[in-house]
Amino acid sequence: MVSSLKKNVAATLDVVEEVLFHPAFKESDFTRLKQQMLEGLVYQHQTPGWLASQATRQVLFGNSIFARSSEGTESITKRFNIRRCKTLLCETLHATWYANRCRWRHFQKEVAKQLTFLGQWRGEASPLLHPQVVNSLTERKIYLVDKPDAPQSIVRFVRKGLPFDATGELFLSQLANFNLAGNFNSRINQNLREDKGYTYGAGSYFASNREVGAIVFNAQVRADATVASIVEIEKEMATFSQSGLTDQELKFMRLAVGQQDALTYETPSQKAQLLSNILTYSLDEDYLQQRNELVENVKKSTLNKLAAKWFAPQEYQIIVVGDAKTLKPQLEKLDIPVEELEIIR
Repeated sequence: MVSSLKKNVAATLDVVEEVLFHPAFKESDFTRLKQQMLEGLVYQHQTPGWLASQATRQVLFGNSIFARSSEGTESITKRFNIRRCKTLLCETLHATWYANRCRWRHFQKEVAKQLTFLGQWRGEASPLLHPQVVNSLTERKIYLVDKPDAPQSIVRFVRKGLPFDATGELFLSQLANFNLAGNFNSRINQNLREDKGYTYGAGSYFASNREVGAIVFNAQVRADATVASIVEIEKEMATFSQSGLTDQELKFMRLAVGQQDALTYETPSQKAQLLSNILTYSLDEDYLQQRNELVENVKKSTLNKLAAKWFAPQEYQIIVVGDAKTLKPQLEKLDIPVEELEIIR
């Protein structure tokens, strides 16, 4: 993304043109940036949060491309060279990709004139989708990732979800989840944080793209409360999936979701991200209004059906990142198979 004051747009786009059509690709710059990337990967791959995220990808998406971290691996980064970098520039960047993302309506015509240099770009646009085979999981397990002597554990309940949609089942499932684990006052956070004191915070999120999705319930808990946290999360999910939300929770969801979106699209970068989403997923330009109407009018029975479909705990794999030598004997008492997972770095 390029950001500029309106008065500097022309000069900024001159720089953009030079960078796109005449990139320097200095060997010294490439070597420095590659080393920075490697150092960043080495540090990041030691953090419990990254280990939990990578475990989630591996468990849910197996040998597909979706099991790989977007930052790449150490081995691939080490093999990357400047020749490949130049090739990727030609293969992945295309004029239509840039032009379609220029949507400043108040001076769109002016900007369009200054973007005519993109017409000189040659080559075919790279495909946006790379269909993958993702095998189904046939058995529920606890996947244990060793973080020796860790004072805390990360506990995750994960399952495959839905591809992205703006106003369909995915969005409605997020509304259904709001009172279970989607805000500070949610059932799981109130249980683990306010009642039990196991964690500073517990929640959930839905990750999705055009092809796949995932649902993740997540908490970083005291190591000595790891098994107890799993039991409590499972209990809350089971109760919610079976009984659904209350009338009071439905009222709270309508009010809170409406208010939290009020200032979401105020800054230029937020507006640019909104436009990018519309273009990326071919959304209706009024999809935010459609969402607001769904929040106001969705029936409790609809949300309860989605809760029963998506939040039953027995459909989830469990991931634990922590001190394996201490945790494994405790986890085995839950009568769920425990597998120590080797993380791909």
